[in-house]
Amino acid sequence: MKIVFVILLAFCVLMPVSCKMADDSGSSKVTVLAPTNLAFTKPLGYISFTWQDNATNETEFILYYKPFTSSSWSAHSVAIPTNATSVSVPISSLGGGVNFLFFLTAYDATDNVESAASNTVSVSLP
Repeated sequence: MKIVFVILLAFCVLMPVSCKMADDSGSSKVTVLAPTNLAFTKPLGYISFTWQDNATNETEFILYYKPFTSSSWSAHSVAIPTNATSVSVPISSLGGGVNFLFFLTAYDATDNVESAASNTVSVSLP
């Protein structure tokens, strides 16, 4: 049984599809694959993010951010729809500061499941 679970887990990690996995109770648990390759550019007044969408079952993406000096992450209010691979955020929406960290998750509202975090990017503003 454990070998089958390991093979299924490896398949879910290596293949860019959503998977249902059984937990110890035998019930199915939906997973959402995390976005990858989060990157950014800084056109005047904005931070533009791009990423690779690896999930097939997300209903939205959530962009998290925090100033370097903070220990608390916040979800940005920008709406990022299904299958999006980019978003631009006004610098003024960050509430002040110069240096920020960002990461992205995929979210499946149907099953109330959030993916693991993408890579984190560090953005320094002028």
